[in-house]
Amino acid sequence: MLKQLKHIIVLASILLGLIIGFIYFLINQPELDYEKEYTGVCGVKTIPPIIKEGKVLFNSECYICHKKGKTDDILVGVIKRYGESFVKLYITKEEWSEWI
Repeated sequence: MLKQLKHIIVLASILLGLIIGFIYFLINQPELDYEKEYTGVCGVKTIPPIIKEGKVLFNSECYICHKKGKTDDILVGVIKRYGESFVKLYITKEEWSEWI
């Protein structure tokens, strides 16, 4: 019985240590400032690639419906018009062949 209690205490201590370490890790994560320009290769100021990729993706796939200053909302009632499964399919870009 005493041996089992020791095992439980050791396992609980390890688990507590892991939880505390994980919380410490989460708290001390440096935050990236995505608006800030970063110094790239050869000292050239640049915007992080993930921001550039996001902008290209937004402009190619989302801008038509979500452009700034748009007064009519083309997305109102889209689920009712096309169905939830089509909207999920469109958003995730899964297999299109079943809809064509």
